[in-house]
Amino acid sequence: MTRLAIIGTGIAGLGCAHFLNRDFEITLFEHNSYVGGHSNTVAVEEPGTGRSLPVDTGFMVYNRVTYPLLTRLFGQLGVESKPTTMCRGWNIAARRSTTSSRRGETCSARGSTGC
Repeated sequence: MTRLAIIGTGIAGLGCAHFLNRDFEITLFEHNSYVGGHSNTVAVEEPGTGRSLPVDTGFMVYNRVTYPLLTRLFGQLGVESKPTTMCRGWNIAARRSTTSSRRGETCSARGSTGC
C-alpha cells in the first residue's frame, strides 16, 4: 500500500485521513501535543434540559452550503448539529468585523452594519 504523510491534525488533516485511509497507509504529523488544530471542545449545559453538550469552539461558521464536504463527513460520523442564528457586522471606520449569535442584536463594534 502507498504511504502518505498528512501534516496537521486540524479538521482538514483529520478529514483527509478519514477519506483517504482506505487507499493509503496514513501517518499523521502534529506539532502540538494534542490533535484538533484550532478546535477546542468544551462542555456546555443545554438550556431547558441541563444536559451537557460538547461544543467545538474552533468553528466560527458552519453551514451546509459553505461546507458540503464537512457536512458529509459529519453525516458519515453521525455528528449531529443544531440550527442557530448568527450575523456578522462590519465596522468600516475601524476596519474590523464583529459577530453576534442573535439575529437583530447589535454587534459589539460601534458603528457596525449588517446585523
